[in-house]
Amino acid sequence: MSTTTLFLIPTADSPMDLPEIRIAVSSYLSRHALTICIRVCKEWHDSFVPCIWSRPLQVNLDSSTPLQPSATLFIQRAINIRQLKLHGIGFEGQGTVSYLPCQNLTNLRSLSIQRASRSGIGFSSSIYWDTLVNLAQQNPGLDTLRLLYIQGSRDIVSLFWDVVVGCCRSLKALHLYHYVEKSSDRCLFDILPFLRLDRLEIAHSIFHHLPRQDMEQTGSGGEIMSKSLPTVKVLRLLSLTETGQPSPTICPQARLLSLCPNLQELFVTSYGDETAIPRLISKEFKDNKWPHLISLSLHSLFFKDLELSVILDSFRRAQLETLSIRDGLFGPLSLAAFEKRHLGEGIKTLNLVRTTAARDPPMDEVSRIVQKIMEQSSALENLTVDVLQALDVAKGRNWACTGLRTFKKQTMVRQVCDNICDPFTKSERQDALFRQLGQLHQLTVLDLTGWHYHGMWYVWRLNLDLRHGLSQLSGLTQLRRLCFSKGQKLDMKDLEWMRKHWCDFREISRCLHPDQDEQKALQQVCTGWNWKLV
Repeated sequence: MSTTTLFLIPTADSPMDLPEIRIAVSSYLSRHALTICIRVCKEWHDSFVPCIWSRPLQVNLDSSTPLQPSATLFIQRAINIRQLKLHGIGFEGQGTVSYLPCQNLTNLRSLSIQRASRSGIGFSSSIYWDTLVNLAQQNPGLDTLRLLYIQGSRDIVSLFWDVVVGCCRSLKALHLYHYVEKSSDRCLFDILPFLRLDRLEIAHSIFHHLPRQDMEQTGSGGEIMSKSLPTVKVLRLLSLTETGQPSPTICPQARLLSLCPNLQELFVTSYGDETAIPRLISKEFKDNKWPHLISLSLHSLFFKDLELSVILDSFRRAQLETLSIRDGLFGPLSLAAFEKRHLGEGIKTLNLVRTTAARDPPMDEVSRIVQKIMEQSSALENLTVDVLQALDVAKGRNWACTGLRTFKKQTMVRQVCDNICDPFTKSERQDALFRQLGQLHQLTVLDLTGWHYHGMWYVWRLNLDLRHGLSQLSGLTQLRRLCFSKGQKLDMKDLEWMRKHWCDFREISRCLHPDQDEQKALQQVCTGWNWKLV
């Protein structure tokens, strides 16, 4: 029901005449909207006035800060608390855990608990776990649970998960960070099939190996349940490893991939040199395990070009909406699979970052691949890439991504050195680039910052004169943010031009001029116009 409907005088047979409906609707209204509702009629006044003074609360308790509510106040408002974050749980139950033994804390929807110390993971006291078990028992409506930096004995942890399975039937999202599981006959993965989760996120955690996939288990009602997670739509596996050191075996978290057949979003990262994980993921895609997947992010897995091409070739025509590859080789084979499946027709967000290294193709080839993608990605709205050379823009066709909204940071547009094979002058290359940028009428963020690699990575500087083609960007009427590297020589006329043509403009890089005095004067002008310097 829209907010405007609530402001009309209700008729005699209006559903809003029922008090229980008015109470339900009130939970979605702002305080301002509620103050308008109480002036509609006496019945509405009587229904909505209590809602103004008993709004659902979001409470953050952190033992590192002295500004904490008293226990009396917390108990009085506990029944209205919907989201509770507790940071600073001590080893012996001290800190914010003292707030938890509250009988009125029965309407939680989201619970996040983090231990006090992040350095190492030790055993938490029985006070903490007993209280956590009680919370799970008295909050059957809990839908989001986050546990950070915690560990416990296998008996108390098993009891906690049993209570979650038995009481928290509404749980939809489970997030575990730095969760260490002790040796036990029954691990966390044994209880996951009993939960109807929509979202599962596991990061920097240590688990025992999953049972065999062909095993079955008996539910609380005697029903036979297979070890699969058909309801999970979002799976995020961060830092896949068992011990933090390279391991010849596949970690248990990675085996979750084969247990979630209905994924819509998959995010996987790793560290170290776990070569088995990319092969496993590539095989899962080859077997067409995820026909409903629309968002795929693979970071720090160091895929080879052939492995990525197998993944991309497994999708249906224009199936993906989001693709993010970091520290992986997106080469000619991957581009061929991208074109074969017409993924450019559906992708809205594309991130290709750190796709070049000493063993990978040179920047020139990556730039040509990016240009090819932009020529055929008609639905693209957000783009982040390593490199795009103005020479490839001049040689290529017009970009199809005219609806692009963000050309985000980590994007680098550089010039090639003069050589005899280059048919374009530097001015012609820049004209071609500015002409393409000028066609992106929906653009809100243009980030041309040259970014740095360290160690074996090279540092490329931006060699693009904004003043050369600023007039060709007059069509970017929705632009709000412009970032660039040092080396620009803007003046007052350039800033006035931006203010005139970009009505929504709010943020600009602070390196406006190489001369410090001139730059300071320009920065003062920007500040006077309420522009943020970034």
